[in-house]
Amino acid sequence: MILITLIKGGIKKLDNTLYALGSNINYTLAIWLVSVIINHFLGAGDLGRFSLVQAIISPVALLFQLQMKMLATIEYDIKGRFPLYQKTILFSECVFMIVILVIGIITKQPGLFYAFALFKAVEVYYNLIQGYHQSGNNFRYVFFNSTFRGAVLLLLLIIGLRFLRSASIGFFATNVVLISTIFIYDLRNIRKEVPSIAPRGSAAETRKLFTDGVTISLVACMDALVVSIPRFIIKAEYNEVELGKFTMVLQFFIAATIFVVSVGHPFLVRLKTSLQNNDKRSFNIEVRNTLLLFLGASALVIIG
Repeated sequence: MILITLIKGGIKKLDNTLYALGSNINYTLAIWLVSVIINHFLGAGDLGRFSLVQAIISPVALLFQLQMKMLATIEYDIKGRFPLYQKTILFSECVFMIVILVIGIITKQPGLFYAFALFKAVEVYYNLIQGYHQSGNNFRYVFFNSTFRGAVLLLLLIIGLRFLRSASIGFFATNVVLISTIFIYDLRNIRKEVPSIAPRGSAAETRKLFTDGVTISLVACMDALVVSIPRFIIKAEYNEVELGKFTMVLQFFIAATIFVVSVGHPFLVRLKTSLQNNDKRSFNIEVRNTLLLFLGASALVIIG
């Protein structure tokens, strides 16, 4: 009986790990295919220009995403505190869009700049939704959610480029579908679980969560700048066509990096549970397993 319980527990852990890997692989593959599709329909020059848009927006988006997926995943009472998290991320997204608007006006960016910025804002909100479900060990939901978003993005981008020769329209159409899905499906499911009396949190709590999130996100923002700055150097030294070729390779390695990071998501939940139960032995085992899995995933990426 004990052996059967252990086997079932092991299978569930493996399922969650595979779902976490699958959700990140599917979505990052979709992001990489965006570069392939733009290059196919518009050429390397337009891909280079899109790469510059990414180089500006991505670091800013990472700063204001507040690492919500991680913070919500490790939150002990995510159902009771979800309104606070939601209020904080909406405030952060408003600040993000204001910053983007100012940058766009100053640098006279095209419509694609704003379409992609809104797409990243929607992505930031989905980080909170996915963190909510990961906190409850519902990695299956996260997997299908990421797969759906990636499929919608690719389909509408192909339609926009194939018939209208416009990536902007493809991204705007994707935003409409994803925002509608959030209200019609995602939030309705969450509201069924979140207590109606759950407090929205005080201004001080919102400010603290926002400050903590920005502080943690600074690392991700700096990482993004490391791959963003070379794009402007390549554009200045060569041309947009060469930048487009560089982007194809760069996006592939970014996807590979996210693959390595994603293996740790299911372990965050188990580490949180061990801490809640004050189970030091279980906590130490999970830390060891997480380290081994990270090393294994890193080795696969290097060998590949």
